[in-house]
Amino acid sequence: MSKKVFIISAILPLLFCGAAIAQQNGTVNDTVIKASTIEISQVYKPEVKQSPKKDYTPELPPTDNTKSSFDYTVPQQSLYYSYKSLPLHPLALGKDSVTKPFNNYIKAGLGNLSTIYLDAGINSIKGKNFESAIHLGLLSQKGPIQYQQQFVGAINADAIYHTSKHDWLANVTILHNNFYQYGYDHNLYPTAEAHKQSLSGGRLSLEMQPNKNNTNGIDFSPSINASYFTGSNISNETSVGFNAPITKTIDSTLKISAGLNGIITNLNATNYSVSNNIIQLSLGMLYGKNNFSFKAFLNPSVGQNETGYLLPDIVAKYKVTDWHTIIGIGLKGALIQNTYEQLFLHNPYTIGMHSVQTHSNELYVNFQKGFGNHVTFWVKGSWWQYNNLPMYVNNTFTPEKINVIYDPKVNALSLQAGLRYQIGNTISVGASTVVFNYYKKTYSRVWQEPGLRFNADLSVNPVQALTLTAYASFVDQIYAIDHTNTEIKLNSYLDLGLSAEYQIMHKLSLFININNLLNNKYQRWYAYQAYGINIYGGLRFKF
Repeated sequence: MSKKVFIISAILPLLFCGAAIAQQNGTVNDTVIKASTIEISQVYKPEVKQSPKKDYTPELPPTDNTKSSFDYTVPQQSLYYSYKSLPLHPLALGKDSVTKPFNNYIKAGLGNLSTIYLDAGINSIKGKNFESAIHLGLLSQKGPIQYQQQFVGAINADAIYHTSKHDWLANVTILHNNFYQYGYDHNLYPTAEAHKQSLSGGRLSLEMQPNKNNTNGIDFSPSINASYFTGSNISNETSVGFNAPITKTIDSTLKISAGLNGIITNLNATNYSVSNNIIQLSLGMLYGKNNFSFKAFLNPSVGQNETGYLLPDIVAKYKVTDWHTIIGIGLKGALIQNTYEQLFLHNPYTIGMHSVQTHSNELYVNFQKGFGNHVTFWVKGSWWQYNNLPMYVNNTFTPEKINVIYDPKVNALSLQAGLRYQIGNTISVGASTVVFNYYKKTYSRVWQEPGLRFNADLSVNPVQALTLTAYASFVDQIYAIDHTNTEIKLNSYLDLGLSAEYQIMHKLSLFININNLLNNKYQRWYAYQAYGINIYGGLRFKF
């Protein structure tokens, strides 16, 4: 408060007091009150206020809004892409499950039973618009029984040439197989010479396919093929085939298709020749929307002896997404030529030459189910109708000679099921079984066709450099006719095998295979005893 304000506040009460006294006396005197001044002073002592203690807390530094300037130089890069095609293997050698990270490899080994094994692949022959894959396989063995030996060799070459709108695919296959009919009593005929069974020849095919640049909605994929084979029981077997399918895409759900295909085959032997031809017209459609798909094809065909067939191929499938399930039903007709090549590759000990076509119809329902991300289960039940089903019957006096006969009409029921568990490339294990019941037939049995087959396989990569595989095969219900013309049941058998491959260097690995681990002397074909245990191993070099 200032001094002036304080003085005024002190004088005003005195004035009011004097006025009140004068009013009470009735008179007012003009008395002048002497002014007085009261001074009040106060000493002010300034004090410094105590600042609070700072509480230090972590915090981000202030944002730097300054634009940075970088000067850098990228050197010229050279990128190389390798074409990785699947390995090709001849049918008799089976599948090689070992991953091949290099373009080329050669795998060679030796073992007991005079085993010579060779497996090689070349994928490095390529260009800007060209890729190729060449595979060579060879297996030679000789068992403890005289003439128990085999030689299987194959060369398979694939090539693809890309143009602006089409891909041209070519394939060349060359085979040379030797077997001997050693299935006779060697004690009774110690000096007998086994008849040689052979198949040699090759096949050439060419196909044109539209690629992704062809967007006119029409898929025209014609192909042609030709083959020539010779054998110990025939002079030659020649074949020429063609296929000309056209597919038109109507919209995202519907496609229609039409095509003409056929195969002309002629077998020449010493005293006769046989024509084995099929000409077929194919008409159909494919429909798919949401989880439902439907395929319906009718294939009117003309086969051997100008016999006509209507071969249906009708399939309906529905996918239940929430259950990871697919349910399907279908009807499929087929016409099989039964050429000398086909019969030999199925049973190399047969002397069957007279080709008769087999007509079959299959009505089936199937079910596929996925459990989680690693387990798959499937089952299929079928009703079959066969006309001229091939069977294998040993000759009564010379059981090593196996003839092919045909049952004019056979009905059967079959059940197929499989289960597989897989985790990437680390572990894969699966099992499947096939059961056939031939309930209506002309003969008492379907000779030497098994009624029960069970197969299992295992592949494990415990470490990156090591691959382990195993297989199991169980076969039962095989019936044959022995040398006394009596029906017999061949013993069921179990065949186990193991294999391992270990990478000892960057490009070099060591492998070993063991087949028929239990050394069972079973008979898949009557009078022909199995080789027994077979162990062979060697090296694989990748380059």
